[in-house]
This record gives sequence, structure tokens and C-alpha cells, in this order.
Amino acid sequence: MNKFVLIFLSIFLLTACSVNNKSKFWSKKNTEKVNTQNEILFDNKKNLIKNFNTNIRININENFNNNSFINNYTNNNGILNYKGNLKILNKSKISKIHQFDILFPQPLVTKEHLIYFNGKGSILKFDKNLKLIWKKNYYTKKEKKLMPSLNFGLQNDTLIVTDNLSNYYAINYSSGKLIWKFKHSSSFHSQIKVLNKNFYTIDFSNYVRSFSINDGQLKWSYESENTLIKSTKRFSFVIDNQKLIFLNSVGDINALDVKNGNLLWQTPTRNNSIKEDAFSTVYSDIIFDKDIVYFSNNKNEFFAINAQNGSLRWKQNINSVLKSTVLKDLIFSLSNEGYLIVIDKKNGNIIRATNIFNNKQNNSKKNKLIGFIVSSDKVYLSLTNGKIVIVNINNGTLEKIFKADNSTILRPIVDNKKMYIISKNSIKQYN
Repeated sequence: MNKFVLIFLSIFLLTACSVNNKSKFWSKKNTEKVNTQNEILFDNKKNLIKNFNTNIRININENFNNNSFINNYTNNNGILNYKGNLKILNKSKISKIHQFDILFPQPLVTKEHLIYFNGKGSILKFDKNLKLIWKKNYYTKKEKKLMPSLNFGLQNDTLIVTDNLSNYYAINYSSGKLIWKFKHSSSFHSQIKVLNKNFYTIDFSNYVRSFSINDGQLKWSYESENTLIKSTKRFSFVIDNQKLIFLNSVGDINALDVKNGNLLWQTPTRNNSIKEDAFSTVYSDIIFDKDIVYFSNNKNEFFAINAQNGSLRWKQNINSVLKSTVLKDLIFSLSNEGYLIVIDKKNGNIIRATNIFNNKQNNSKKNKLIGFIVSSDKVYLSLTNGKIVIVNINNGTLEKIFKADNSTILRPIVDNKKMYIISKNSIKQYN
């Protein structure tokens, strides 16, 4: 009898919590019911995932980030202003991009344009209705056959380009005319971020590099610990308050002075005893919000690191390689197994975890999860089978599965209330 009472009380306490939008995300009364300790919902060895607090309702106050994809130093996209019905407006075909399913090349979004490339390394400048403005190619016949993959950065009227063939160059953003071009010692494997008169990138040898935008000359470099086996995932990094913060291939989070590349602090996230499995560890992109850096991996670890000194704020058991999103006091994460997880960003407590596929069509097993974005009431998740999964934020349930393409698509992009979906041979715009 006592055992039955304990079980009943446990269920009652779990179902008593609720979330509303009267005071940011949840009321003071209900906040007191959230466990103050980091809740362990997953088994480290088996990665068992459970639905948790599925009765909790979450409503987000609208505070849209209208320039979320433009020169984003924090990698955090926030709440996106999209309430469309996914009716296609415009489409542009491009020649097939080599290893699209492995490299997941990203476009550059500006206030008026979208910059991308095709399978032969031609740079394409579109207006926001996907009308081609210019097309430029600065590769030899031999390089074109290697099908280069490009990365982009922009400052004023200078477009910076790096690639996986070890080239880096600058072109005039208005005309597409080449300004300068150089060959590097290693291929480039990261985002590009521009600050003042310099741009920053990470090459395949785990060197962080700072180059001059004006003439392409190296300003400084920092050598980080490397692994013999390389990951195909692009390095991500953030810049805040004159600090460049990045995660190297062995799992060390580092902060450098952007002026000279000096190491400010370093925090290992993997034990020395298991560094030999670093090559099998895949990390999400890191994001930054109010002096905290957030990232996760496929080893069932989600970290919150203090950006000022590298100290661990909290750590939670979440298995995810997808970039999270921070919305005020909440973090939205999507596990590799297809669970939408809402986290209290202050202490790492898990507020709710819901299986968005509800075991009816477990796409997370057959089709890889690519990435997701968050609007005021929905989550949009892209899959390798070309589908967009639409999830209701309020209750965490699947609303609709929309077929955008027949092959892998990138994480959705939202700009000016329009959604852009990119596959290996097309770009589509939806209302």
C-alpha cells in the first residue's frame, strides 16, 4: 500500500507543473515546482530517452530576431518571424554540389541578397526572390573538377571566400570582381566571421587564423590540439567582447583574444583517458547567450560554459549534434533520437521532453536530423529525406510533415518572413 501511495504522489507532482506566458515563460508559482538539481533523464551508457512532463504547455512571447542569419557572431538564431503556410513562391536550380550530404555547405544571407555557390565553384548572388544578379567563378579547370565547397563572410562591399581546396580570396560584393586570392597550406573547414578589418576562420589542421580583409595577409594564427582522424563537420565559433571562442577536434573549448590570438582560457570537455575516441565524438555548433556558451555532442553531454573564465556552469545528459536555440530563459534542443527538449538555461534542469515522432514514423532512425529553427509557436526540423517536420511548441507534438525535396535539405533559413530551403541542386523560397 505504501508503495502505491508513493507512486501516486510521484505522478501527481510531475503532472502538477505547467507553463504559461503570463510571466515570460512560466509563473513564479510553477517555477518553484521545478527540481533545483540537474535532472538525469538519460542513461549515459544506453542513451535511454523518456517522455518527461509532457503535460506542460509552453507559450513564447513574440520578440522576433529579424536579422538572425545576418553576420551572426553568437550563432544563436532566437525566435524567427515565420508564420507562413509553406507555399512555394520562387525556385532556382543550381548544378549539383559534391558531397552535399556530408559537408552541408551554408549560404550567406544579407539584408537584400542571398549568396551561394554551385557544384563547379561558381559564386551566385541572388536577390531575395531568387533572381540571379551575378555569377562568378575563379577556379581553374582542374579545380572545377574537384567540385570545391565554399564558405562566405561579408564586410561592407567585400565578400570573403574560403574553400576545401585551400584557397581564400576576396571579391567585390557589388560587381563580383576579384580583389585578391591566395593559396593556404590547409583546406578551410569552418564558418567565417568578420570583425573590424579582419576575418577569422579555422582550417583543417585545427589552426585558428586571422587575416586582413584588405589584402589577405595573415595577422595571427593559433595552433590547437589536433586528431589524426578528421571530422567532416564544419568548425563553429562565436565572437563576443573581443573573445573568439571555439571548440577543437579533441573537445577542448578555448577562448582567444581576437586582437592577437593569445589564449585566454581553455577547458577540456572530454577526459584524457578517453581522448582516443575523440574522432568518434561529434559536436553541435556552439552558441552564445549572455556570457554563456552552449553546445552538445553525441556522447550524451550538453554543456553550459562561462565565457569569461571557462568554468562549467552546468552539464546535462542530452544526446544531440544539432545546434540549439536560446529563447530568453529557455533552451530548445533536439536529441538525435527525435526528442524535443526544453531546458531551463539557468541551471540546466529539463522542463519537458517529448518524442515528436510518437513512435509512428521514427524518422530519426531511418533519416538523419539535419537542423531546426524556432518560431513563436512552431519548430521546423529538416531531414535527410527532404522533409520538414513541423512541431507544435505549446505541447511538443508533431503537427505536419511537409515534403520540400527528394533529397537532403539544409536547416531552414528564415528572412523577411520568408523561408528558404536549400538542397544539393536547388534553392526554394516559401511564404
